[in-house]
Amino acid sequence: MRVVGMSDCREAALTLAYAFAADDYAQYLVDSGDMHGVSAEQKWKLHVDILTYTVTAHVMSGLATTVGPEFDSVALWYELFLPFSAFLSFLLFSSCPLPSSVRNCLL
Repeated sequence: MRVVGMSDCREAALTLAYAFAADDYAQYLVDSGDMHGVSAEQKWKLHVDILTYTVTAHVMSGLATTVGPEFDSVALWYELFLPFSAFLSFLLFSSCPLPSSVRNCLL
């Protein structure tokens, strides 16, 4: 496993683009109502661009990792913001009464 650097964002994004090519959400982003008349090639480029921006954001403010010599697998990690994380810890471990269904969802 190795950390993805800024110079590797495009290659990591291509791995994710192929992995999510048929994903409903990914298709929704490139097949929206204003995309009529746009070629499949242009939609693919947009799909790759969206994932390139996503990987770059994780490289800058989170963590992107990969395994394999050709970016065979890519994982994107993003930490919770500290204020939210501290608030969540307060809710989970304080004496503040939470319904068990809420507490179980947060754990």
